[in-house]
Amino acid sequence: MAEQHGDRWYPTRYTIGHRKLLLDPNKTPMENLWWLIGICCGIWLAKFRVFAYERSVIEELEQEFRMRTFLRLRDHVWRGTYRRDLSLYLNTRSAAYGCCSDVLSTWKERNINRPAKWLNIDMPFDADAKSVSDSTTLADTLASHKVTKLRTKYDTICDCQRKCKGWKNLDEVERGQRGYGAVWHAVTEAEWDYYLQSCSEFGIQPISKEEFLEKNFPPPRKTPRERRFYKAKWQSNYNRKKKEQG
Repeated sequence: MAEQHGDRWYPTRYTIGHRKLLLDPNKTPMENLWWLIGICCGIWLAKFRVFAYERSVIEELEQEFRMRTFLRLRDHVWRGTYRRDLSLYLNTRSAAYGCCSDVLSTWKERNINRPAKWLNIDMPFDADAKSVSDSTTLADTLASHKVTKLRTKYDTICDCQRKCKGWKNLDEVERGQRGYGAVWHAVTEAEWDYYLQSCSEFGIQPISKEEFLEKNFPPPRKTPRERRFYKAKWQSNYNRKKKEQG
């Protein structure tokens, strides 16, 4: 369990000193093993002076470190690299040391480096506000039309279509023969099935398939080159029909 000192949370501290670590005959072998793993992991975490401002963050680190140590120790047994000339404690301590650096680097990137680059848009400007609803936040100053739109699978398909040579000159049948129609159909069917499963799981009445496709798979926006092409094509047809009418 994590320990709190002031506003900081630290991993569980173990004081070994010069005592011998003896296994408890009243415990099962797995209970003794996890006890040793907890001690070894706690020693290495204390050596690196790890702390956090939330209890759950430290407990998550301890749990991940212990599990990785157990898997590494088990891997030594399976591969025949377990040192039988050394005690169980030394083998466990070696396994913990072997995965300590990787566990700490991953934990630091996820809980320290990455959050440091984020900006909390729900933080109120007014520090004296009693609640978030009483003050203007950064999110209130962002225009909805300037929010970055995430790319979808359909956007990728549209990009492939635009890169295809002569794609804009093909009709719907020829496009389907090129293979992109089949890809579009597969993606839409997969998303539609997932939507129906989600509605069934949460007890929501699903919308019609036509409405679903219209909302989630809108027609791709034409590039400036495509717009010039269709404009010229429309003008040509208009002039031809006008000439035929005399």
